[in-house]
Amino acid sequence: MFRKWRGTLRSDHPSCSVAAWGKNAEFLTCRHDLSNVFGDGSPIGKLYDLDGYVLLIGVGYDKNTSLHLADVRADYLGKHFCTDHSAVMENGKRILKPYEVLFVDGKDFEEIGKDFEQSCNVKKALLGNGTVTFMKQRELVDFAVKWIEANRK
Repeated sequence: MFRKWRGTLRSDHPSCSVAAWGKNAEFLTCRHDLSNVFGDGSPIGKLYDLDGYVLLIGVGYDKNTSLHLADVRADYLGKHFCTDHSAVMENGKRILKPYEVLFVDGKDFEEIGKDFEQSCNVKKALLGNGTVTFMKQRELVDFAVKWIEANRK
C-alpha cells in the first residue's frame, strides 16, 4: 500500500527495492546499485547518513532491513559473498544478470534486537493486535556492528 501512495518513489533494484516518501525520497531511492544492496550508498546506508529512524509495524527484528547494513560493516570470520541473479533490462533486452552480494541470513537478528532493546532507547506501542517498535537507525546499526563482531563466528 505504501509504495502506491502519491509521491512515493521506489528504487530500481530488481529484488530488494526500497520505497520512500517525503523530502528525502529521491535521495534515498536513486542509484540503488545491483551489488550494493544494503551497504553504504544503498538506500539503507543513505538513511544512516541522514540519521533516520526505523519503525517496525507488527514485525520483529528478523524483518529489520537496517541490520543488513551492520552485516556489511562488521568484520567476522564467516563473512562471505555469493552470486545472485536478477532479470534486468540491458541494451533494450531482458537478461538474467549475475552479481556478487554479501551472504546474510539474519538468523541472529532477533537476538541482536533483544540485546539492543536492553541497552538503547527503543519505544514500543500496541497497534491493534500488533506492536510497533521505533528506534534511531544509526544507534541500532552501530550497536549491531559491535554485537556481530563480538558474537558471530
